[in-house]
Amino acid sequence: MWSYILKRILLMIPTLLGVLTLTFAVIQFVPGGPVEQAVHELRRGEQSTSFGMRMHTGVDAQQVAQLRALYGFDKPPLERYWLMLGRFARFDLGDSYFRHQSVWSLIVSKLPVSNGRQCRPPSRLRSLPVGPTAITALPSSQAAPDR
Repeated sequence: MWSYILKRILLMIPTLLGVLTLTFAVIQFVPGGPVEQAVHELRRGEQSTSFGMRMHTGVDAQQVAQLRALYGFDKPPLERYWLMLGRFARFDLGDSYFRHQSVWSLIVSKLPVSNGRQCRPPSRLRSLPVGPTAITALPSSQAAPDR
């Protein structure tokens, strides 16, 4: 049983790396990323004049370069990928692009709501020994095979 649990835990590592790599590719290479969003927000600050005409405030190249540096897009993709893996290994999830708060503080603020909708912690603690007990109670022919 312990070897099965160890195998499952070790299989989580490549799965997690695959999910992180796919997420990185989507965020970094799909149009409409954080730099484009910020440029759009800056351009949205256009002022309307009479007769429905708009006056463009414009975003110059220096502002775009500052935004790229702020979000790390001035570095090569491989370096950005390693920096992202390092931050995730330290549980540093960064700041939210939309709420401008720490992602950890957002997660912590939503935990009481998600825990309140699920079963209560004492019932969770009672259910923890049920799984291993059920596995050891099965006859050896029905238990999960060690491969």
